[in-house]
Order: sequence, then C-alpha cells, then structure tokens
Amino acid sequence: MKQRQLLLGLLIICASIGLITFLTPDTTGLSGTTTSFNTKNEQPTLREGYLHYTNDTYNFALEYPSNLTVKSFLEEDDGETIVFKSEIVGGKLQAFQVYIQPFTEDRITREYILEDIPGIELLNLEEIILGEDTPALLFWSGDDLFGRTREVWFVHEGYLYQVTTLGELDAWLAEIMTTWRFLP
Repeated sequence: MKQRQLLLGLLIICASIGLITFLTPDTTGLSGTTTSFNTKNEQPTLREGYLHYTNDTYNFALEYPSNLTVKSFLEEDDGETIVFKSEIVGGKLQAFQVYIQPFTEDRITREYILEDIPGIELLNLEEIILGEDTPALLFWSGDDLFGRTREVWFVHEGYLYQVTTLGELDAWLAEIMTTWRFLP
C-alpha cells in the first residue's frame, strides 16, 4: 500500500513537472533529458495540417496538429513524458502531454486512484473504450496551479498512460485521441 502511494505520489510530481514544461514558452534552456522520437509522414493523416507520430518504445501511434512540437523526457521513475506543444500566440497555447510509467495492475480504476492519491479531484469520471478494446478513464481534474484539466488514463501491456491537457482544449484532445492506436 505504501509502495503504491509512493509510486502514485511520484507520478503526480512527474505529471506536474510535465505540465509546467508544456505550459512554459519553448526556450533553449529546458531541463530534462530529451530523447529521440519518431515522426513519420508516410501514413495517411487525419486531415490536412496533421502529422503522424509513432512511438517505437511503447508501440503506439497518433496524429497531431502540425503546429505542435514534440519533446520527450525520461523520468526518474522509469517513466517518460511526451509533450506536444505549440508556441503561445495571442496568449493561447495548444498542448497535451502523455505520461507513461510501468504499472503492475491490468486496469486503472476510480477506487485505485482515490485510494492512492487522497484528495485528487475526479469530476464527471466516465469509463470509456479507447480504440477498439482499451478500457480508459476520462475525467476532469485540476489544481490551483493549472486550473481545470481534462485527463484520460489507461493501462496497456504493463504501462499506465496519463494523457492530460488544459480544460478548454477538451474537444481538441478528443479529436486527437480518436487517432490513438496501439501497434502490433
């Protein structure tokens, strides 16, 4: 129990660091270890102005708006944060992050999150299916630092995925998430 609390506490810290990273303007002095990522354009795209992203480490792909840059940061807990972020134009930012960490459970549940992260805000939690068969939790959350956030959490082949964006980008993220697929 304490080990799960420690792991999820670290997960919250890493997610907060990732959110801070994608909420700050792109500068040359970003902290963290940048790792390589694979962006391939040979796949058909969602629509004009989108690019195809493939992650060979975790075997997933998605499509994202071409105005976003993609950076990946290795985390101390054997996790990784992948940040998709635009430049701030007119005070507006488009961004989302995918935090991935090893996970021993087969599925993430509301009870698991509430037990291991006391005080977390889970509003309008829905159980959904991502892609063809991946159970996921979709909910609103937030805090004083970031305000309202939209989150999608799911487990696949031994990893917990947490996809997060700012609350006002909910519909935008939903469109991107329709392109998410796990690769064979």
